[in-house]
Amino acid sequence: MESSVVGIWFPESMPHALILLSPLATQGGNFVTINRIRSHLEGEGFTCHLEDPSGFGAGGGEFEHRVVPDDVGVLVGIHALRTGTFMRGQNLPYILIMGGTDIHEFCHDTQAMMAMSEAVHKARFVVCFSEANKDRTQVLWPDIDASRLKVIPQAVQTAPSEAQLKDYIPHFKLCGNVHNSSYPHPGLVGSVLPCQEKLLVFIFVGGIRAVKNPLFLVPTFQEWHARDRRIVYLMLGPRLETKFACDIFEPAVKSLPGVLYVPGLPISDVHSLVTQATALVNTSDSEGMCLAVLEAMQLCTPVLARDVPGNRAIVKHGDTGLLFDSPQSFLQQAQSLLASPDLRSRITREARAYICRHHNLDTERADYSRLLQQCLRDLHQQRCVTQSRIGFSMKHGRTSPPSTGVGALVLGAGPWVLESRSSHLAPYRFGRRPNLKYSAPRYRRKYRVFHETKKHSANETFIWETVSSNNISIQTCL
Repeated sequence: MESSVVGIWFPESMPHALILLSPLATQGGNFVTINRIRSHLEGEGFTCHLEDPSGFGAGGGEFEHRVVPDDVGVLVGIHALRTGTFMRGQNLPYILIMGGTDIHEFCHDTQAMMAMSEAVHKARFVVCFSEANKDRTQVLWPDIDASRLKVIPQAVQTAPSEAQLKDYIPHFKLCGNVHNSSYPHPGLVGSVLPCQEKLLVFIFVGGIRAVKNPLFLVPTFQEWHARDRRIVYLMLGPRLETKFACDIFEPAVKSLPGVLYVPGLPISDVHSLVTQATALVNTSDSEGMCLAVLEAMQLCTPVLARDVPGNRAIVKHGDTGLLFDSPQSFLQQAQSLLASPDLRSRITREARAYICRHHNLDTERADYSRLLQQCLRDLHQQRCVTQSRIGFSMKHGRTSPPSTGVGALVLGAGPWVLESRSSHLAPYRFGRRPNLKYSAPRYRRKYRVFHETKKHSANETFIWETVSSNNISIQTCL
């Protein structure tokens, strides 16, 4: 058998379609982030398809069928484990955006860490939301090329609706308005409380899952409500971890005085309720960059956040928000906020100014557009370099392959080998399809190959053959 390593190049018209991947439900923060990035890139002229990687079959055929007709050239995904481990198995360059649990929680699992390591090292770019997350990423993968590691803070985009707190907290008087419904909200879990002159509503916003630790302050609020009936803890968020939400969380908050849970609302309604709340509370055990915290800061609602690295990256204690490390510390900070209108005013003013400086949409759009343009330049350079090098000669029984470095850079899969038995060349000259196949050392995946052009040289001892597969053209000398 004669084998030759071949060059790889993308067609003349570079692909401008992208697939953006997010692992969580439409009400999760990761989905909101990736959807916002999609809006940026569509504004730059890209065709974007938003998908959940779990929606593609295990064999990969469904994904490949999606890539070819849509002319997809680049993948963008958030979360190194849930999305990165999917992208690493595709023959496309990709941008991997770090989430929170991937670098703070799953990194402690040996198998998950092995899978994420491969995804990180194959990525064209790795994006972190903050310098703190970048430092964490470099600790986990110290050999990562610094030029591929980028910091792009999340931007914030809010659009409050006309929703009112009184619509979700039945039988309460809020600023002189009385909710007259005889029945609680159909999605409400909690107790019906007596009317008060004015409520002090602390609001939790986040998907119900263990890492968010939504029960962290529930006993504290229960005790505080017993002393001051105005205190209410309103918890908003979809059930992202169904078993945790149904078996642990909901039974724990059901019928607790002063604690109310609404399973999920449209994001615009959430923004509206945040603007009316006394403060937003974050209780996460770890965070990448909490979007709910950023949104509250833009909406001029004070933030009380758990003292973890992801929150410290955006909340400066006493300046743009308040940090706590225990239920007792939270209670002290919350009471100081209620006792000092000046503190509240300063925090909300500085927080909004910080958001305008560091988390604006135009900067985020420019940064992601720059990365995509770099990916396309890489593809264009790969095409030009390979075209200039195609033409190596091979005498019968001996191979002289070109360097495979460029192909490995673009596809991240090592050299591709086009295998052909010499006995199949003769029928091919008469217009019949040869028995050809691709084999890749890591993927071992077969592709359909069809004849495109052929050119014979009477003065040389070799023959040029050109074949195509998906959106990649390959030219080899046999």
